[in-house]
Amino acid sequence: MIISLSLSAQVNQSWGNHIQWSFEGNKGESFRKAGYLTWRQGVEGKAAFLDGYTSTIISEPIDSEKLSNGFTVSSWVALQTYPWNWTAIINQGTPSAQTPVKSDFVHDFFLGVNAYGYIGFKLQLKDTLIHLVSQEKLPLHSWQQITATYHSDKGIHLYVNANMVEHVDVTGELPKFENETLWIGRNLQDLGPIGSERSASFEIGSKMIIHGLLDEISLYAEALTQQQISSSYETQLPTNRQPLNYYALPIPSNDSVFRAYYTRLEYAQEWEHTWRVGDHPDIVVSFDQLPVKYVFWRGTGYGGVWVSESGIWMADQSLERAGKGKSPLGCSEHMSDKQTRYSQVKIIEKTDARIVLHWRYALSDILYNVYGAESTTDWGEWAEEYYYIYPDGVSTRFQKLWSDYLSHEWQETIVIHQPGQRPEDNIESDALTLANEAGEHMTYSWSNGVPKTFENPADVNVQLVNIKSRFKPFIIFENEVKIKPFTGGIRPSISRFPWWNHWPVAQLPNDGRQALDADRPSHSSLSQGMENSPVIHAHEDGTFSAVSLTGMTQHSIEWLVNLSRSWNHAPKVSSYSDNVDSVYYQKHQRAYVIQCALPKNKIEVRITASAKSPLIHPAFVITNWRSGNHVFDLKVNGDLLKRSEYRVGYEQGSDQLVIWMNKAFFEIVTIEFSSS
Repeated sequence: MIISLSLSAQVNQSWGNHIQWSFEGNKGESFRKAGYLTWRQGVEGKAAFLDGYTSTIISEPIDSEKLSNGFTVSSWVALQTYPWNWTAIINQGTPSAQTPVKSDFVHDFFLGVNAYGYIGFKLQLKDTLIHLVSQEKLPLHSWQQITATYHSDKGIHLYVNANMVEHVDVTGELPKFENETLWIGRNLQDLGPIGSERSASFEIGSKMIIHGLLDEISLYAEALTQQQISSSYETQLPTNRQPLNYYALPIPSNDSVFRAYYTRLEYAQEWEHTWRVGDHPDIVVSFDQLPVKYVFWRGTGYGGVWVSESGIWMADQSLERAGKGKSPLGCSEHMSDKQTRYSQVKIIEKTDARIVLHWRYALSDILYNVYGAESTTDWGEWAEEYYYIYPDGVSTRFQKLWSDYLSHEWQETIVIHQPGQRPEDNIESDALTLANEAGEHMTYSWSNGVPKTFENPADVNVQLVNIKSRFKPFIIFENEVKIKPFTGGIRPSISRFPWWNHWPVAQLPNDGRQALDADRPSHSSLSQGMENSPVIHAHEDGTFSAVSLTGMTQHSIEWLVNLSRSWNHAPKVSSYSDNVDSVYYQKHQRAYVIQCALPKNKIEVRITASAKSPLIHPAFVITNWRSGNHVFDLKVNGDLLKRSEYRVGYEQGSDQLVIWMNKAFFEIVTIEFSSS
């Protein structure tokens, strides 16, 4: 059905026939909505807030016979984020989900914004589609009035806040619009995000929808003069010019307790609305002695994120299929599983001495195909990771992969940026400090571009990331790791660091979209380790594994070197009491396992710590400890330790006791565990 302007709900007699799309919630309005749409304070009364993914306002199309000499289309808009590609404020034509690289899609008319924030107007004149783009970038978050006029003798003019910003001299009558659709806030054509690094991500057309506020959308059956546009602008000028602000990734409050708990970390209301989860989908680990958090959140696909005291997020990569046989759609990894269909995390153990988490995920592409699952009976590639987290802010990361052949990335150092932040806001120019176990270290700078290699010193396995906070993230690898700079995605005119915003939070099917602005959550990668190195272990059951240490610290690189020595070269146990069956060090737990065949309440071990093999914040797992005893004593070389110097953990229903010591030893030490 074609709607005639003379039948519109609002007619301005002095300016001719006029349609205005009102969002006041009145019955009988000439539009319907689809997707998630909410109403907020507008320029006048209420405005429509669109979510950027699902919202659409659908109206009856405009009859071109009423627009023979020209017309004006105008809207107030306040953008929360810039669009992924050209996105309509209002457009009319025939909806199309065609391949987005096709460039000859025909609109009757289109007024919208592109991925860079520039406004554009498209108009079909007989056999020619006119496309006018301004060079003025819209600011985020504030009300802007956008107006386009066409006059059959005077051409097309674009206005921002009543100021003409672009025009083109074209003439001609409008063609007849038939069987058309008019959408507000959403493109008639599906498109892929501008900045996509891979063709697969760009060619998967997605809904292009405004993320922000729209209000006072009007269409006049004549080309208004600049004086009339100025009058409208001054009349409607909103009191609150900036109704929106940058969003913030959810940072849990500091509760100063060493614990792990289930919660729901909430981001933006419209983003949360899409999630089909309950009240406890996320996990937070907090510390009583450190002002940092370890967060496992849906918005990062449950990949663990360290959050510093200044709110900087530090993440890492999941296992990612790379190289031979890689998915034609790009990356198979946790980042591609936007809805966490396969990714889940749970708490395995939580005591005062340590916390253990388990993360399981599939290596999925952006259309949720699990790599290697070529039939309904194929499992494809899956991974599990265990995190043994201690009160000192150090966690082991034990990765296990099920795959028919190994061709994977295992680790990637990633800094996450809040909306409104650029990489330089969070990362020092001297971004990485690397060290080996001989104590040699070097800091690498990105000031003159990405370092080509990390050649010096040799045999580095300790990495400290120099973010702009007091507590800094680190990784300690097993020896013979191959740490290399991350060299992809560099655009020197944009940032000295690579910068993408297809992850976290983003829900479009995309695995590599370069950030064009600081409007969305984004991330930067600095280094990679493990690939094609002996730290990846093959097992007889066909699985592969790797283990590393990760955490946040305010200690020096020298302290981290000692921590590495204590883990990679854990001091040996030279003797233990007769009531102990065996003692061995288990790297993936970062703990000595003391096995007792029968319940005991007093045992002793002697450990040959040294400068080359120190004992730094050691942990002990004792089996068959008498669970009924709540009084526990710990002696070192015969001296009773204060209760503040160690932690004791006993899981209800478990047969093991966990002890963590806030002590460091560089010489032979005898430790006695007892209860009464």
